[in-house]
Amino acid sequence: MSNLSRLSVLLRSFRLPADASSSDLKEAYLREAKRLHPDLKPASHHTTATREFMELQKRFEETAALFEKVGAASASAASMKRPSTQPDYYAWSEQFSQGNAQPEGVPTVGLPSQLVYVVACSVLSVGIAAWFWRIAKHEEKFTSQNSKMIASAPEMSLKALDSAASMNDNGSRDASSYYNALSRFRRTKSKPPVRGRFEAQLRDGLALAATHVAAQDGCIWAIERCAASGSCRQALNIADRRGDTPLHHCVNAGEVEACRTLLRVGADPQRENRWHLRPEDLAVHKGHERITNLLQAHRIAVDGSTGQAARMDIRRHADGLGVITCVPEGMYYIGPYHSAALRNAVNYAAGQLVVVDLDLSGPSGEELQQDAMSDAATGIEFALGRVRAALDGSPFELSEGTVGKDDVQFLLQGDCAYRCDGTVVVGLLVFEPPCAVSPDAPGHWVAVKLWPGIKAFYRLDTVRGTYRLTDAEFSELTSRYPCWQVLHRQASTGPLFFSRA
Repeated sequence: MSNLSRLSVLLRSFRLPADASSSDLKEAYLREAKRLHPDLKPASHHTTATREFMELQKRFEETAALFEKVGAASASAASMKRPSTQPDYYAWSEQFSQGNAQPEGVPTVGLPSQLVYVVACSVLSVGIAAWFWRIAKHEEKFTSQNSKMIASAPEMSLKALDSAASMNDNGSRDASSYYNALSRFRRTKSKPPVRGRFEAQLRDGLALAATHVAAQDGCIWAIERCAASGSCRQALNIADRRGDTPLHHCVNAGEVEACRTLLRVGADPQRENRWHLRPEDLAVHKGHERITNLLQAHRIAVDGSTGQAARMDIRRHADGLGVITCVPEGMYYIGPYHSAALRNAVNYAAGQLVVVDLDLSGPSGEELQQDAMSDAATGIEFALGRVRAALDGSPFELSEGTVGKDDVQFLLQGDCAYRCDGTVVVGLLVFEPPCAVSPDAPGHWVAVKLWPGIKAFYRLDTVRGTYRLTDAEFSELTSRYPCWQVLHRQASTGPLFFSRA
């Protein structure tokens, strides 16, 4: 393919006509560069965007070079071939070559005019090419700096890692190359981060998923609720363009509780970023001792009381009351589930599906609901009233008052939970006030059951899962949170009863 044909093809790729100028090419290149820049793309499309951006630069450089070649060839052809229109300077050149007098207006001294035009065109072409080359280098240096560093910094770090990095005595890798490379990334302007909002954000020029943001900000409830959703759970191990997962981000931020929560809900601590570094390697480098203990305890069987405490710490509930466990066989539990906490908690406390649909809109419409939600106490009473209405007609009922110390001792020490009125306590409905479990947690409902076969208390959380409680933890839970007894009107046997018999 000739240079002219190739130039025409390249101009069409920039959506330019065949007679476009170099300035037109520059404007088209800048427009495409802004559209394809990797920093404006989601993290999942970063690799493709970087490749397309580099291809755009190659096409731009090739087009600029062809402009120079075609321009020089055109100037040479113009000097050798006389156009059919014959401008005045061709007539001057012909008269001069035939020995005729100079036409009016042409100087009688100096170089021949034809040679002057050839030299002028050549100088002009060289100047345009030099100017265009400088513009291209300028764009390559400043406009594509992020893409160059994105493409080259990890590979450079990996080479350094292969030659210099080694395993530490505690089994972690040296993370110095990782943090040195991060300091070389260009910090692009972005909006100020919105802390506490579970959504994708752009921070320090890096596109983060919602789970990355939650890990950085220590949003425990956001992580727990994401783990309870099938569509969101896979994002617990999602990587950004540096390969960092939510665990990497919470380690860098020093968020111990967020890291513990991610481990508890199943995040993979062995995922490596583009520097082949695990979250544990970053924790060792940053000096986060507690996070390091958690990650090491999850990775290996650490001997001694420190390792055992760390493994137990991973499994413990966010408020410290209960250790996550499997649901006992025969116990009614359909979680984790990210919504309908009150309805599910009532059913878990009853031990069977009793409430199919719980209407919280109120019989008087929006006005009653607005009044009921005006403060926490009124809102709780409104919700309990709707539960009692939903249980009406079933063999179950909800106690009017909250559980007191005498009720707790009765449940702990009694052989069974029969009350004087002939009803049986089958479970407890527990309300966790906003921010009581974690700073970002809303008001939440859970159930507590005593399983007679194992003779242990179980905290059934529709979002967080099932936790086994000791007697001391059960007492602490009932004193920390308001609880109501779920009663059964007819005596029967089986796992329905809240009993140790």
